[in-house]
Amino acid sequence: MTLVNAETGEIVAAGTVAYWADRIRPNLDRAAESMIAAGRDLVEAKASVAHGEWLPLLHELGLTARAAQGLMAIAANPALSNALHAAHLPAVGSVVSALANVDPALIEDAISTGDIGPETTQREALTYARSTKRPASTVEPGDKIVDDSGALHLVRDVEEADGEVVIHTKDDSAIITAPDTTVNATPPKPKAGAPTKPDLGGGISHPARYSSGMVELFAEMLVDHGIISGNVLDPFAGTGRIHELRDLGDWDTVGIELEPEWAAMSPHTIHGDALNIPFDDEHFAAIVTSPTYGNRLADSHNASDPEKRRSYTHDLGRKLSDGNSGAMQWGADYRLFHMQAWEEAVRALRPGGLFLLNIKDHVRDGKRQKVCGWHVGTLQELGLHVTDWVPFGAPSLKAGANADQRCTEVVIALMRGDD
Repeated sequence: MTLVNAETGEIVAAGTVAYWADRIRPNLDRAAESMIAAGRDLVEAKASVAHGEWLPLLHELGLTARAAQGLMAIAANPALSNALHAAHLPAVGSVVSALANVDPALIEDAISTGDIGPETTQREALTYARSTKRPASTVEPGDKIVDDSGALHLVRDVEEADGEVVIHTKDDSAIITAPDTTVNATPPKPKAGAPTKPDLGGGISHPARYSSGMVELFAEMLVDHGIISGNVLDPFAGTGRIHELRDLGDWDTVGIELEPEWAAMSPHTIHGDALNIPFDDEHFAAIVTSPTYGNRLADSHNASDPEKRRSYTHDLGRKLSDGNSGAMQWGADYRLFHMQAWEEAVRALRPGGLFLLNIKDHVRDGKRQKVCGWHVGTLQELGLHVTDWVPFGAPSLKAGANADQRCTEVVIALMRGDD
């Protein structure tokens, strides 16, 4: 199969970045039909392009990895990709992609009743997206439930009698059904101050894993700076999410992690110390990392609710190893440790290499602690220069004295000069 470039007349081979860019670009507008076509082509393109060319293709199209995933998810949902429904879907891609994981039957019903239509908002789409099918007998007070018409109700109480479940809602309606009948319901959000944490195995968790979309942002910034392949190091690897880069491009990732439980979560992570990187000088094309922030996640007191409280100590379930910066509050010890860590990281970074730093400030006693500025200044003293500074709206923990004064995460790109 071949493609002729309409502007140049050049015949472009199928499977190349140029071929897929020319094929997909015309469909990157706001019409639902075009979103579906673009999503289908992106699915086919990802399977077709050579290893390491996926992100260059997205760069050529001006698409983020997250936006591409949204379009592909639209194409994968039979209800959203049905051409007969295109005129009844919102015209904004992010709204449609918010519906991508919803049961197709629920989408069909909502379209037929008019609850999903061209004017559907992002908030309304997310309401459907949060719904999950489960037995009526598992619904509890405080849950939100979508009835047969697609309307959303808050559950007041639930009772079982004579082999039936009666779900009473706050608007004084009742849903009566058999206990094993599946209904679309979503539980209430956890209350502020009572955070929950994922069990990553053996009851171990981690309070500061990369947020959804962060690794995709790393990948895009690597490509933007010409680092489309090579060795990439995360000297503070944690549970190893940096290795998701391997699925996004032609990068070989290595992680270093001091705590053996977290290091064991990936075969690409070495149990070791960021102050003693076991690689030769100038070995890595990029350093991509998120150090500890010196904020309340460094708390290590004996809490009465360690199963809920978030910190490095509470999530790991034991005292941190000696020399772990996760136990360091912002101050002189924190700064000395990271000065040594960055000297070691820069040693291992090749000339012309990229350093991506995910970091954020925090508030203490009502005053902003300028953590970002200190890290950037230190890396500049080590010979790097700033090329980009990207805010990232990751969710923050909502507990603590300064819960209403959260600072925005950023990813800062710094380059090492050609020595």
